[in-house]
Amino acid sequence: KQITTIPDLIAAFDGPSPMADWAMTSVQNVYNWMARDHIPPSYHMRIAIEARRRGLAISPHVFGLENDDAQAFHAMFCAA
Repeated sequence: KQITTIPDLIAAFDGPSPMADWAMTSVQNVYNWMARDHIPPSYHMRIAIEARRRGLAISPHVFGLENDDAQAFHAMFCAA
């Protein structure tokens, strides 16, 4: 199953507190990601790499990627 929302992504990382610990940020920042429906770009690569390590598939749209950027993301992080 592909992760298509930020709340689902955070849940896949075991919730806001574990996600914050892993990302070395505050729990409030993780809640802000959900409230704003936006993860700062500085976290995208690390999250994508860790998600792949965990066997998670993330839709590029979770990171706000569209068109060519979404295709490039999919090729790098979602292809087997």
